[in-house]
Amino acid sequence: MVLINKAINEVTVKLVYYGPGLCGKTTNLEKVYANPKLENKGKMISMSTETDRTLFFDFMPMELGTIGGQKVRVQLYTVPGQVFYDATRKLVLRGADGVVFVADSQNTMRDSNIASLQNLRTNLRLNRLDPEKVALVFQYNKRDLPDVDPVDKMNAYLEPGSAPVIEAAAINGTGVTATLRSAVARILDNLKNQVDTTLTEEPELESPDLSVKSGSIPSSAGAPKFSMQPPTFVKPILADDEEGRRAALDRLLPFQQSDFEGIFEAMAGLHVTIRLLDPPLHEFLPQTEGQISTVARDMGWGFVELRAKVNQLHEMNPMLGHRGCRLGITYPEIYEMQVRAIFEAACEVKQGGIDVHPEVMIPLVGTTKELEITTEMVRRVAAEVFKERGVEIPVVVGTMIEIPRAALIADELAQTAQFFSFGTNDLTQMTFGYSRDDAGSFLPEYVEKKILPKDPFESVDQEGVGQLVRLGTERGRATNARLKVGVCGEHGGDPDSIRFFRTCKLDYVSCSPYRVPVARLAAAQAELEFKAYEG
Repeated sequence: MVLINKAINEVTVKLVYYGPGLCGKTTNLEKVYANPKLENKGKMISMSTETDRTLFFDFMPMELGTIGGQKVRVQLYTVPGQVFYDATRKLVLRGADGVVFVADSQNTMRDSNIASLQNLRTNLRLNRLDPEKVALVFQYNKRDLPDVDPVDKMNAYLEPGSAPVIEAAAINGTGVTATLRSAVARILDNLKNQVDTTLTEEPELESPDLSVKSGSIPSSAGAPKFSMQPPTFVKPILADDEEGRRAALDRLLPFQQSDFEGIFEAMAGLHVTIRLLDPPLHEFLPQTEGQISTVARDMGWGFVELRAKVNQLHEMNPMLGHRGCRLGITYPEIYEMQVRAIFEAACEVKQGGIDVHPEVMIPLVGTTKELEITTEMVRRVAAEVFKERGVEIPVVVGTMIEIPRAALIADELAQTAQFFSFGTNDLTQMTFGYSRDDAGSFLPEYVEKKILPKDPFESVDQEGVGQLVRLGTERGRATNARLKVGVCGEHGGDPDSIRFFRTCKLDYVSCSPYRVPVARLAAAQAELEFKAYEG
């Protein structure tokens, strides 16, 4: 399933390495990952089973150029080969755009190869993928060993048809890169015929007790940059007074409403968590003199006047500055517009026959009064919309716990909030006093010298940040026993972090769509481990 992220101009495709146990799938990915020429690669994630591993990482192959103006990111997965891990194989295969079938060339492995290939075709169909249309490449691995079948004989029993066949000895790297290139090329050939594919929203996915969500849907959140912003959103920021901001926001409202309608329709009855505006306002504004000049010309402003406005909104430490709920309190018209767009969209979609469950999340709360003010605003605007539309929808309001103080007063916040979502990226920054954007200059050395066991932005710091999560959850539920509690951020896709969150008795984790398969596996494993411990 191709994912198109229009905000960052990127297309993501998924490639799965499939085959019998110990055929060399893991070796292929490890050789690819170790290639020094491979740039822009993400962290490798490993999920171990008793006899095999599921690996995942992603990279952006810059030399492939673009498709329809979009950069291409490739996600690589392996599956465990043993037959008793069929549920895992089926899950990892979900949404695959291409498959590398790694066959073991040893003549003793013929039956295993045939059984695994049949299993691949079955699982593709169970995932509603056409085996004839998925980009498929065959790799005949272990050609360096004695007693291997000739290629012609393997072709006769595997019947690759028109699919490319690559001979390989993955243990020494032979054929690894050729296989990857062939598979990616086939995926991109298919993709070129689907350039107009619309963005597919990943629905909420659940595992026993600890569910995995594919990310909260932010409304203008997620630190967008100026180059991606339409002039429509720049105007309310540049307005001189509240009247001017409201007039500009009125013009923006239909765009926001349309976005939310599309999300609710795609989610089709599932719960949708929407975080209100979080980034500092200056991140939406032009920064370079060229950008300032272009926007000034388009809006009829003077260059000097616009540059002064940009400088006025600039902050020395924006991540600790005028952002999150602080914006919603000082400029309530911004949050009011977003909330109106949410519930106008919800009413429209509900009147069209689709059940909707919006949940509004207030970011960066640090005091009870902040949450009370913003929650009252959400409920007031929602009530106005319901009265105008003649439709009633449950109003659910919660908050992100990103500031250590919020975790400490969670019992007070839970008197107002209906759910908590621990924003562990910001919580880690504020607990350690590390800037996530700058810590890369020293964190690797900290890990190497064992000052820290791991990068705390990749795997949650269980002794510090983790205890704030545990404490906040316990205190929140002491006040509100029905409080739903989860985590959003990159930690929501990290297996070790997910196991820890299960011990904190969280209800869900939320992560980027491409991390969902690994997160679901980790959540399921954590649940089984927890039940085994309890039993």
